[in-house]
Amino acid sequence: MTETELVEAEASGAVIGAFFRVYNRLGFGFEVHRVVARQVYNYLRATNLEVGLLLHFGPEPKFYRLYSPNPRESDQSGSSD
Repeated sequence: MTETELVEAEASGAVIGAFFRVYNRLGFGFEVHRVVARQVYNYLRATNLEVGLLLHFGPEPKFYRLYSPNPRESDQSGSSD
């Protein structure tokens, strides 16, 4: 992977596309769990996942793609077991 490639780019794109389809259909006010970035980063560090998405269903739709490199993944990929 090169520096310009996004981790989980295809999955992120699919989720973000679905988010905008839901937002365009249901509009502002569609309630979802409100999760702050710190909680997402904590979840990423506690799992093998490296990418998290925060989706904001406010007056203007917004999304935040959060990346936290997983040191356990790189440790496992270099093992010679």
